[in-house]
Amino acid sequence: MRGVWEGALAFSAYRRTFKNYRSVIFHIETRQYPLLGVVRKTGRKILIPSHSFAFQIARGLLDADYHSESGLVSVKLNGKPFFFSGALGNGDLVGVFARREYSSLEVSGQNVIDIGANIGDSAIYFAAMGAKHVYALEPFPSSYEYAKKNVEINHLREKITIINAGLSDADGDITIDPAFENTPMHQMTSSNSGIRVPVLSLKRLMADYGITDAVLKMDCEGFEYPSILSSSPELLQRFRRIQIEYHYGTDKLLDKLRKSGFTVSFTRRRSSFNKYVSRPHMSVGYIFATRNTSN
Repeated sequence: MRGVWEGALAFSAYRRTFKNYRSVIFHIETRQYPLLGVVRKTGRKILIPSHSFAFQIARGLLDADYHSESGLVSVKLNGKPFFFSGALGNGDLVGVFARREYSSLEVSGQNVIDIGANIGDSAIYFAAMGAKHVYALEPFPSSYEYAKKNVEINHLREKITIINAGLSDADGDITIDPAFENTPMHQMTSSNSGIRVPVLSLKRLMADYGITDAVLKMDCEGFEYPSILSSSPELLQRFRRIQIEYHYGTDKLLDKLRKSGFTVSFTRRRSSFNKYVSRPHMSVGYIFATRNTSN
């Protein structure tokens, strides 16, 4: 039933997005790539190399381009193009660049800690929006390599530090298969074999990089709970603003942040099913926290 429902949603999205939606759907169903999509609103023609890229466009990434010579995807922010490797089946260009899900997080002139960097899309967005420096954590080696490459491609080495590490409530490490191709929906879990990847607490991360005042973004598929709930109010007070994508409700996080001296708000939770995590039934949304000026 889920597959039928998702198929109906995709059909509706393609019909709404493309003038030639029948041709687009036919080529997708028969796996004939690349295909040419014509955007209904603007008449713009887009080369489409895969189903996943077509669906990203249908979800709102209307100014994206695929560059067949390099295999890169480009998107524009304030008229400037940014280029991404690994974006056909990974990353969240729709959420970051089309829907501007971090637009309310003021980062200009601030250090930013980006937990769950994936292919570096959010880190590059923060740098483009004027962040002083972005410290971006990504535990999966494959996404970490994409993120490093994307920082290089966009000439942002001086503005972004990509760190191959995960975040939790205590320092340690985890074994991850470097050949495993994760998506943004995958949770950090140990493999039977692979390489040892550091797992850091917020306290250790900030100490290692000398960060005393910053903005925090978290999207780490459930690890927001041990990381935030185990941190002291004094440590959390080092963050001016925080945006957390929560995955299993808000109550404990809201209570912790309020008691730590923050004014908080949150988006309405939506039900989500994520087969890639240990608890697949999720209640997902965003928490926004601003440090109280009296603290």
